[in-house]
Amino acid sequence: MLFKIPSPFPGLATFSSILQRSQNRIRYASGDYLAAISLQTAWINGIKVSLIVRSTNLPKKSTINNDITIIRGTVDAIPAVLHLLDTAVQWLVSHDRTGQWGTAPFSENPQRAEQLREFATTGHGLWLAVKVANNMRILQPQSTYGEAPGDIVGALAVGEKMPYVAPVSEPELYVRLLVSDRQYAGNQIGKRLLDHARDLASKDGVSLLRVDCYAGGDGKLIRYYESQGFKRFERLDVKGEWPCQVLAQRLDEMKGEERC
Repeated sequence: MLFKIPSPFPGLATFSSILQRSQNRIRYASGDYLAAISLQTAWINGIKVSLIVRSTNLPKKSTINNDITIIRGTVDAIPAVLHLLDTAVQWLVSHDRTGQWGTAPFSENPQRAEQLREFATTGHGLWLAVKVANNMRILQPQSTYGEAPGDIVGALAVGEKMPYVAPVSEPELYVRLLVSDRQYAGNQIGKRLLDHARDLASKDGVSLLRVDCYAGGDGKLIRYYESQGFKRFERLDVKGEWPCQVLAQRLDEMKGEERC
């Protein structure tokens, strides 16, 4: 749905102010179009407005790679990460790929929020890919307490292996969560977050990084991780209903390849 907003529009500044403080940001683009991924309910001049709008005069694919920074997330970021996961589920459902995460929003399941709380408070914690607002310079690493300094476009959790995965006989770090905003597909947000996971492992002197993903459907997720340098490690069937592929990457081998 697209709305042409006359300029000047009474109440627009107030409307923008309200939405800038919400989980999803608003953009006022050229051509006086109001654009956002998702808008919350707001009051404008006594009129209750609840909209989802997207402007067609903006580029179909946003290029933001140079404006992304990785910051440490706390439990305050859980609602934003749940929103990322909810939109990912919506995208999967729209492409008839319900085997991976089902059809229900993550935000409707209290266990999902509790799992994210565990991710944020154990291991190497929760990390956020943030599209920095207004070209703000961010010193890394930085923690976010409350609102992030921009739009959260991806999330990463790194720590111990997942409970359903067998242990290994050497130190490792495990990618427990990786999700990015589909609106910014093609900006290598996942790669940026995986690079950060590698950096965390290197700082710990750990040579093994593992991850798992949904192994059903067309196997596209497996191929994605293989494109990022991971190799198939172990195939599982979680609870007899969720095919899972564990993949591994040896960082010492990567360094050897770089020297060559």
